[in-house]
Amino acid sequence: MSRRLTTITTLLCTAMAVSGCGGIVSGDQPSATAPHGEPAASELVGLWQVEADGLETDTWVQIGSSFSPMSLTVWSQDCTQSGMWRARAGTLLTQVDSWSGTCDGPETPWLENATRFTTSGQNVILTDAAGQETARLTIDGAPPPNPDIADEFRQQPELTEEQRAEIDTPVEPLPGGVEPATVEDVLGRWVPMEEYSTEPYLEVSEDGAWSGSDGCNHVGGRWALATDGSLLTVSGAQTLIGCEGHDFGAPMAQAAWLVVEGERLRFYGDEGQVLDEATRA
Repeated sequence: MSRRLTTITTLLCTAMAVSGCGGIVSGDQPSATAPHGEPAASELVGLWQVEADGLETDTWVQIGSSFSPMSLTVWSQDCTQSGMWRARAGTLLTQVDSWSGTCDGPETPWLENATRFTTSGQNVILTDAAGQETARLTIDGAPPPNPDIADEFRQQPELTEEQRAEIDTPVEPLPGGVEPATVEDVLGRWVPMEEYSTEPYLEVSEDGAWSGSDGCNHVGGRWALATDGSLLTVSGAQTLIGCEGHDFGAPMAQAAWLVVEGERLRFYGDEGQVLDEATRA
């Protein structure tokens, strides 16, 4: 099955699975604030029209949904793109990894380059690492109908109070005396504490990408450190070939903090527990 067809099938199946669901509350919630005065991650949830330089067609983005709160869908003319998002402490991380229609790949520089978000009234402002605005998200209209995509993806997403609380739940701080790693600390290649003939590894790059292998299966995605030093990651699909090795995909997906002490990298969970360790290659 092609990547485009897989995307359409996934969207349709997901929408069918939630038809008739009840118990949801309106997405029109009071403005929330995260610790340190940053906007809460749930402030990003919504169906937004995108205003950005270089856009030649009307574009919308749906961030979050009641059945997949951490998914996003970008609409523009006959192109639909899908991916994932994470946010914490005013920091935004996204990845577009599938598409359908007339587009031949990700066409969202205004989203891919955004690393921070703020709110202005009912609008959301996305900015890049230099503080320059990449896009302004406004509540205005809806994408045109698409016969291949369920209408749920053209509407304001409605999350339960529990889903919003989960999105906005802050991570537990690191144990006393333990400091979060900086970007410079974690860059480079890391390997397991014990040796394997399959040579598993984790590579963390300055451009915001990470990749790795357990010795047989490759995995990768994007990463960022939030303003509070905590870790945000998104990842793509991974094959499931069995072999002797060490999987770094799981700790990268589950870790809330990275800590580097000397040549050792530790992955800390959101309750302050050590999930895994690695050593610099």
